[in-house]
Formats: sequence, structure tokens, C-alpha cells
Amino acid sequence: SAYVVNGEIVYRPCKCLKIRSCLRNIRESGLEPLLGEKTFEAYYVREDWQRLVKQRVQEYVQDETGAWMVLTGCQGSGKTHLCTAACGELLKNGIAVRYMLWIDEIQRLKAAKTDERYAEMMKPWKQAEVLYIDDLFKTKRGEEVSGPDVRLAFELINYRYIDPKKRTIISSEKTLDEIINLDQALGGRLREKSKGFYFRFTGEKDWRLR
Repeated sequence: SAYVVNGEIVYRPCKCLKIRSCLRNIRESGLEPLLGEKTFEAYYVREDWQRLVKQRVQEYVQDETGAWMVLTGCQGSGKTHLCTAACGELLKNGIAVRYMLWIDEIQRLKAAKTDERYAEMMKPWKQAEVLYIDDLFKTKRGEEVSGPDVRLAFELINYRYIDPKKRTIISSEKTLDEIINLDQALGGRLREKSKGFYFRFTGEKDWRLR
């Protein structure tokens, strides 16, 4: 839309443009199939700790410090639900989010590591305004996390770490202490960036905020 300031025509984005941009962000995020069911409203609260962690995740959506959010713990604890709900709210606010399912994408990236496709394949993950990495260091058939997995994760995390404008959301079955044991520099960066928004689900109907 246009309006006049001091005799000059000034253009500003109209509401419909923002809506189209938001819809495009949702389509490009990779999360579109999950957003309808993984909402804050649909997160079933049975225990007080669930109410508290839901509240803190909602507070993360409103955070403007550039902090990261890391949720770790056992399968079925609600990590993916809460991370997806947070991403859905960010998308509604016009913030571009990109979804990376680690166990699938890591195979493609490792296969391309030695050819010219690799840099282009890494580019959207490195440059995403908000990157959601789901199930970091998840492996097939319970295999050990490999050295190439760790090196690739560090390359991606470190790139985003040095840019204060890039926010990262991570879910993982591994705790931060376990990630630090895999790579101290990588785990240290995650701990630093997620200060105040690191939630560890213990599997004992409980959680810990670090």
C-alpha cells in the first residue's frame, strides 16, 4: 500500500503480503503436515511439570534475545510436540522456520560430502532464520553416533552460533551432558546458547530446567 509523507509517496507492505509470506514460510518449513495437530492447545497437560514446561516454551516464542531452545529426553516425552508448537507460533508471527529431521538429512549430507553438491545442500540449513533440528544424533538401529555425524553437526551448529540473528531449536534423546561427551565444543555452544531454555525430560514424570 502507499501513502504520502511530506509530499512524497511512500510504500509499505500490506497485510495481505505478510499473510502470503507467512503461508509461503509454512509451506517451505517442512512442518506443514505437523502444525495442525502439534499445537500448544493440543498438548495434553496431566502433571504440574508439564504445565510449567509448556509455559516456558511459550515464553521462548516471545523471547527476543536470540536464545536457542533445546529439549532432551526419552522418546514419547513430548519434545517434538512442544518444539513443533513453538515453530508454529513463530511462523504465525511471520518468522521463517526450516525443519530438519536429523536421521534423514544426515544421510544425504554425508553422501554428498565429497562433491560440489554439499555446500548448496548445507546452505538452507545454515542460513535459515530459525532452524528446528528434530532428534539430533538419532541413529538407525541404535548404532553409535559416528565421527562424521559429529563433525557435520559441529559445522552446522558453529556456523549458526557465530551469527546472533540465527535462532536454533533442537530436540534430542541425548542430554547436553551426553552431547558434550561426544564433542565438548559442540555441547558447550548448545549449553551457552540455550541458557534459560534447556529442558531435560528425565522419564520419571519430571523435567529439569537448566
